[in-house]
Amino acid sequence: EVAALEKRAEVEKKRGEASSRWWQPELGAFGLYQLYTERDRELLDIVQRQDFAGGLQLNMKLFDGLQSKREAQSAFLRSQATQKLAEFREKSLRTEWKVGKEELAKLHRVLHDYEKLIGQGRNLLKKTLEDFSLGNRDALEVQSALDRLLALQQEGLKHRRDFELTQVKLLGLAGE
Repeated sequence: EVAALEKRAEVEKKRGEASSRWWQPELGAFGLYQLYTERDRELLDIVQRQDFAGGLQLNMKLFDGLQSKREAQSAFLRSQATQKLAEFREKSLRTEWKVGKEELAKLHRVLHDYEKLIGQGRNLLKKTLEDFSLGNRDALEVQSALDRLLALQQEGLKHRRDFELTQVKLLGLAGE
């Protein structure tokens, strides 16, 4: 996207340069061959029915009412605007990339923390079930430990989803 904007800016710049050269003469060459039919020329010989012409043509504008100057200025301004847009887009992409990488690193740390918490929740549930089998805990405490473990697992999955989405976003920014 940035490269396309830069190319467009270059095209506008070249267009402006071409418009600013209104005073330069234009030299052109032309050639003509024409074969008349017998109706147009009542000559039977084919050589007499052929016409050849050729030459050079020189054009030079003396004054165009400053139209070319306005066109050149307009093209240069469009070129500058497109270049600024390309610079802005490049900076915003760099910023998005930097923020995305920081977010990815943060989510990675959070995922590791949740893995530890889920492990602790499993150990707590295991201990609670052991105590329940011995009669030291009631069913409400087992249910509470199970609910905490499930809540931790759900939160961990939400963070995993956010991590994956951030990875996809970064891959999209990288063009992969």
